[in-house]
Amino acid sequence: MLPGVRKETINGFLEQATPFYGNLLRNPSFQARMGKFGYSLTRIQGERQLVEAVRQAVNDQLMETGEAQAATRVRDQALDGLDAWVSDFKAICRVALAEDPQRLEQLGILVLNAPRRKTKEKASA
Repeated sequence: MLPGVRKETINGFLEQATPFYGNLLRNPSFQARMGKFGYSLTRIQGERQLVEAVRQAVNDQLMETGEAQAATRVRDQALDGLDAWVSDFKAICRVALAEDPQRLEQLGILVLNAPRRKTKEKASA
């Protein structure tokens, strides 16, 4: 993969860097050549550990994303159940407190005023 183009995604990087460092660590002649560029065995091992740390961080992030999505589903289901309960509660309150609209408004249930009817006397005036 050395002669090819470097991949720009994190997964592409991991796909290329993992075998690169693995091959370096398995082959003493590759290590000797890298030594000419200031890469000691210790530095190669350290950089391979960094690549593995990136891989672990990506895996952790994927797991946490999945857990967050599951928690969101659970929350949404609970809210749906609560919405249904509140809807039933409001309907019961409307029936139970039909004669006392002020109490409904104290519960936060909006009550529309009854429309005023025109009397014959006002209409003819």
